[in-house]
Amino acid sequence: SSSPSSPSSSSSSSSPAAAAAAAAVATAAAAAARAADKQGSSVAATLLAYLDSVCDEAAGSTKERVYSAERIVSLIFKHKRLIFEDTKLFFWNKIISITTTSDRAPHIRVNRGKARKAAEKGDPNGIRSVFGQCYRALHFMPPSTLRTRHRYTWTVEYEGEGGQDAGGLYRDSISHLCADLQSDTTPLFVPCPNARAQSGDNQDMWLPNANATSPLLLSMFSFVGKVMGVAIRGNDVLNLDLPAFVWKSLVGEAPDLHDLLAIDETAGKQLERYSGAAPAAAAAAAGALEDAA
Repeated sequence: SSSPSSPSSSSSSSSPAAAAAAAAVATAAAAAARAADKQGSSVAATLLAYLDSVCDEAAGSTKERVYSAERIVSLIFKHKRLIFEDTKLFFWNKIISITTTSDRAPHIRVNRGKARKAAEKGDPNGIRSVFGQCYRALHFMPPSTLRTRHRYTWTVEYEGEGGQDAGGLYRDSISHLCADLQSDTTPLFVPCPNARAQSGDNQDMWLPNANATSPLLLSMFSFVGKVMGVAIRGNDVLNLDLPAFVWKSLVGEAPDLHDLLAIDETAGKQLERYSGAAPAAAAAAAGALEDAA
């Protein structure tokens, strides 16, 4: 008979696991197809239990496992590329629907004339900019207020400019606050190193300012996160030129050397040289030791 480490033993033991994985995929696809006519919670429970029993066999039998929210989220995140996009979108839209808590869109007033004058006189934190005015008007509301069923998360009145918001002013306010974030109007974001050096790719990209650490600026960063959530829930376009280095960090993925090169070519190439030199140095040291012996 073959030993546990032999190739024949390994291939024979992997066959049941492959069959189980194939059965799990088929079950998940069938469940997703029926989900439109059934309660999402029961479908989710079936899918998640199947994912756990297939992907984590070392944890013991299914009956012995205790499912926690953290455990389920970890499993889904780990194997997210194996889940069909339609299945993801079904549960995503279901979550968006059940977390909607407001029937009204808050009304805010923005004075763009005051924002321009403040920028001319000096507004180092951008508190009187369009972004700053939206921050003061919306950030301190209960978060549930922004999870509205209304097509537009808030309505806007531009003081001294007239006009009634039927959606156009709302979209304009989002575009304007994004423009404020990607300028010297606010100190929250800075051009990426490639932009400052005027070399390399993605010179239009912006990064969070590592020096923006005051309580006010950290609170403003929190509001930027809320605006991202609003854009996701409302399918709004958020005109922020953020690189993969930032987006990966937001979703819990580790940026790699390619992501660094995309925004900081100089640092990326130095790291490449160091990474390539380390194995060569180790080999040279090993050779020297052999010669000495």
